[in-house]
Amino acid sequence: MPHLAIDPVVAAASMVNGLQSLVSRATDPHATLVISVTKIHGGDAFNVIPDSVTFGGTVRYFDLDLGQANIQRMTKMFEGIAAGHGVEVELTYDLGYPPTANHEQEAGFARDVAVEVTGLDARKQSQVMGSEDFSFYLEDKPGAYAWIGNGDSTESAQLHNPHYNFNDEILPIGASYFVRLVETALPKN
Repeated sequence: MPHLAIDPVVAAASMVNGLQSLVSRATDPHATLVISVTKIHGGDAFNVIPDSVTFGGTVRYFDLDLGQANIQRMTKMFEGIAAGHGVEVELTYDLGYPPTANHEQEAGFARDVAVEVTGLDARKQSQVMGSEDFSFYLEDKPGAYAWIGNGDSTESAQLHNPHYNFNDEILPIGASYFVRLVETALPKN
């Protein structure tokens, strides 16, 4: 009797939809917050309401205070939705890595070397919602996180896409870039 069951799928769907309101209604439109639900699982049979549903994904932001406030808002929202649907909720939030933020001087140095190696015009890029373990180094020491690129974007999908295919032809350029970074940074003897 489906009408007598407590359906965690409907509750989870409400939570997933509610996450977008945290971005569009509870966050300053000039701040950057991206919430992506990338997986959801709720049972194995097509005709059985599951006991539980799990879902997960990523949260990206530049402002650490916004990140902390988002955890509180998410917790409160999930608890309210769970109560309304008669289910229990458990939020496990792994902070992962802090935002990766380059230091201006080091980023300029890395950009200048890229121009020297490739001969291409390097321009200052907008902030990217990347989050890498390298950010821990940048919290401790000045530095820059640089991408070498993947060549022609029509031949492959972007990173974190199941259709991504690494362009092996970029390896000599990438290696030359990193060697030239070291040669330029080290004192001449």
